[in-house]
Amino acid sequence: MNFLASVIRIIYSVILSLLLICVVIFMVNNRDVVNITFHPLPFAIETRMFLIMIAFFLCGLIFGIIVCSKSIIGYVIEKFRSGKKIKNLEKQMSKT
Repeated sequence: MNFLASVIRIIYSVILSLLLICVVIFMVNNRDVVNITFHPLPFAIETRMFLIMIAFFLCGLIFGIIVCSKSIIGYVIEKFRSGKKIKNLEKQMSKT
């Protein structure tokens, strides 16, 4: 069991390292400075492209979690209720 845990830890480290390398490559390739203006408003933001892309990715991730959380919570509650119903039915079956 200890060997399996160490292998999983090594695989996890390799995958995390590859992900980190991909993020660094992404940041280097998208380091151009862009100017974002909010037309009716009187101000503008000048920032790096990769920061904007990461910010929009995180906003989409958070939005997706919020939208899906209702169905996930509903699924967990329904599973809990079904488990209780099954236990009650098993008790009734054992009594007869």
